[in-house]
Amino acid sequence: MQYYRSHWVNIDSQRLATYDQMFQWTPKHELFIQDLRLDEYECAVDYGCGPGWVSLELAHRMGDGGRVVACDINQEFLSLGEKHAADKGLEGRIQWSHVTDDRVPIPDNSADLVLCKNILEYVDSTDEMLAEFLRVLKPGGILRMLESDWDLLVVEPIGSERLGELLQYAKHAFKDPQIGRNLYGSAKRVGYTNINVEMVPIVDTFGFLVKLTLENFIKYAIDGGYPPEKGKQFLADLHMSLENEELLIVLPLFMVTGTVP
Repeated sequence: MQYYRSHWVNIDSQRLATYDQMFQWTPKHELFIQDLRLDEYECAVDYGCGPGWVSLELAHRMGDGGRVVACDINQEFLSLGEKHAADKGLEGRIQWSHVTDDRVPIPDNSADLVLCKNILEYVDSTDEMLAEFLRVLKPGGILRMLESDWDLLVVEPIGSERLGELLQYAKHAFKDPQIGRNLYGSAKRVGYTNINVEMVPIVDTFGFLVKLTLENFIKYAIDGGYPPEKGKQFLADLHMSLENEELLIVLPLFMVTGTVP
């Protein structure tokens, strides 16, 4: 298994806990689903569900007749999601599915909605994955994707030269580091219609992306041959800029929505 997939299969407990905390549903996530007619849907797929917070929100809003299929490559994420669902009384409304082969375990033309957030940068073929989503969606069904484009990441005062070097060493952790900009073309090729592209900027001056993203990038880069002493200095400079209230991280996300003909 390639590194860009394997590093999601086995996640250490600290990283798992960080993701579980950081991915909890908050009002800032509302943009991802606010215009969807969730109360009319019978089946929604959350592909790459992580610890399940989006799946829980979908199940809550879809009503008693709705069903959510939550898929992830990491079994520990699914176990966390099941626990959260039980805590909220939603355990009978979500199907937790362990997937390893870029397939959605439901029949053709059975889903009203597929959501995919920060996962397509890790699949073997974006076109094939979007075709798989097309298979399971009903005519008129909606695919919504939210993905990063790491070559557009800004981290100041670190600067583009040092950041670019780090990302070059870390790129083995992604199948497509530019996935955000490539979603529109992929959706067109596969056959979706009414494709809409929006930019959703994440701006961080408090350092939450240091823990959630950049610390992982440093680990990936070191695994890819980046000198450990440089990684240590990079992290120290991030924390120093945060302490000095100089840190600015900007990550543009592409939110792309398509309809099945």
